[in-house]
Amino acid sequence: MLNAKILYRQRLPHIQLPNAVYFVTYRLYGSIPVNIIEQLYLEKEQALQQLIKSNQFSPSDEYNLQKKYFAAFDSFLDTNPNDPYWLQIPQIAQCVYDSLFYLQTTEIDLYCFTIMSNHVHAIFSLKGDNKDLYKVMQSYKSFTAKKGNEILQREGAFWEPESYDHILRNGEYGNIVNYILQNAVKAGLVKKREDWKWSYLAE
Repeated sequence: MLNAKILYRQRLPHIQLPNAVYFVTYRLYGSIPVNIIEQLYLEKEQALQQLIKSNQFSPSDEYNLQKKYFAAFDSFLDTNPNDPYWLQIPQIAQCVYDSLFYLQTTEIDLYCFTIMSNHVHAIFSLKGDNKDLYKVMQSYKSFTAKKGNEILQREGAFWEPESYDHILRNGEYGNIVNYILQNAVKAGLVKKREDWKWSYLAE
């Protein structure tokens, strides 16, 4: 993969390419129980090993498994919402909302996002190839965590330290934008995506 930067943090591969458009998901700390994470990870690894043993393994197989793994996580967040729900608090949702637009002035080109009760989906690209996606997200999450904890009058972890990031391939953009904007509808929070206050789509 030409000029790719590939890093592993915890259990997810993080791939960075020049001029890439990223689909990024980040969630509140503890929003998925550890036993569910372990179960989904085990299922993914077992499926991967079966493919390898069947001699039918191709370069796209791990990519497809990673997408399936993410879809299972996201389905749990939407259909089995787990504490905490701090992003339901308007002041915190507004902080996350405003901070994404501030990030657009300095670090990213922002295309689409939605803020749910316990997680956020966003599509953006980095301003310049010299920026590190992980560091951009780390700084952003640190700032919003501090503000969120001030509103909650608490201390401790706010976001899960690791985010899910996926480089959009040709033909994926429209489907993922629709997926993001329909998230609140799918979760039963509104009937029409236009009614969800905490979503954004660039012109």
